[in-house]
Amino acid sequence: MEILFITKPVTLIREAKTIKIVEDDDTSFKKRVPINLIKSVYIFGNANLSASARNLLLEYGRDIYFFSHKGEFRGVLHNAKLKSNYKNRLIQFKHINNLEVAKLIVEAKIDEIEKFLKTSLNRYKQKLKEAKKLNEILGIEGQVSSYMFSKIKELLKEVDIEFKKREYNPPTDIVNSALSFVYSLHYAFLHTIVIERGFDPYIGFLHKKRGTHMAFVSDLMEGYRVVLSAFVVTLFRKKLITKDDFEDIYFTYEGRKKFLRFYIEFLEKIDNDMQVESFIKIMVLNFKEKKQEMLVQDLRLDLKKFLIRLI
Repeated sequence: MEILFITKPVTLIREAKTIKIVEDDDTSFKKRVPINLIKSVYIFGNANLSASARNLLLEYGRDIYFFSHKGEFRGVLHNAKLKSNYKNRLIQFKHINNLEVAKLIVEAKIDEIEKFLKTSLNRYKQKLKEAKKLNEILGIEGQVSSYMFSKIKELLKEVDIEFKKREYNPPTDIVNSALSFVYSLHYAFLHTIVIERGFDPYIGFLHKKRGTHMAFVSDLMEGYRVVLSAFVVTLFRKKLITKDDFEDIYFTYEGRKKFLRFYIEFLEKIDNDMQVESFIKIMVLNFKEKKQEMLVQDLRLDLKKFLIRLI
C-alpha cells in the first residue's frame, strides 16, 4: 500500500475504483492509483479533492490529511467507522495520572538527546527520578529541550546557518520553518498509528488535552522531536537543503518536494517503535506477561509494508 503525498496543484477525481490525478495547468499529466494500493493521502496547499474521490477514499477507510503550503497541519478526514480498541482505551484512562508513564516519555527524550549530542544528561535523569508532580516533569522536559536547541544553534553556526532559538506560530527563520514542517508531518504520521491501534489520541500522560490538541500523539512525538531535529540539522550541515530551497522562510515548491524525499528516506530508516513499545509496557503492567507481549506486538508498525508516492 502507498502513502500518497500530493504536493502540487492537481485535482483528484474518482475513476471506478481508482484515484485519477490530473494537473490543473497540464491536462496531459494524468496518474492513476488503484484504491487498494492507497494507505492514506497527504495533501499540501491548494490541490482539489473532488467529492467522488473523497467518498471513495472514505468508503475504503483511507484517511486524508490536509496541510497548508507552509506545512501546517490543518486537519484530517476519517472514515465514520474509526478503529477503537476498548481494552486499549481503558488502559489509557486507568493510567492517565500515572507519573511513571510521564517520566518514561521524558526519559526516552533525554536518551535520544544524549545519542544525538553525544553527551551525558544524568543530572536531568536524576531530577526526573525525584520529581513528584507533573509540573516538575514538564519543567525538566523544557530544560532538556532548551539545552538541545542551544547546541543546535552551535552546530548550525558552523555552516553559516542562522538559528537563535526555537520559535513557532509563526517560525522566524528557515530552520524553525523546516523544524515546524517536519514536526507537523510526523505528528500526522503518528496520529495514523494511534488511530490504527485503537487508542484515544486525546488521552495523554505527559501532555494534557487543551482544545483540539491530540495529547497522546504529542506524547509519542517527544522522543521523535529529537531525531527529527537531528535529521533537519544533518540536512543543513551536509548542504542537502540550502537557503535556495526557501522563499522568505518557507519552502519553495521544489524545496518542499526535495525535503519530502529526504523525509521519506528517513521514515524508512527510523525505529518507529522507539516511543510506542517502551512506555506502553508500563501501561499494561496489570496484564499477564503473554497478554502484555501480544499487545506490544500489535503496536508495531512495519514501514516496509508501505510504499510512498510523491506527486
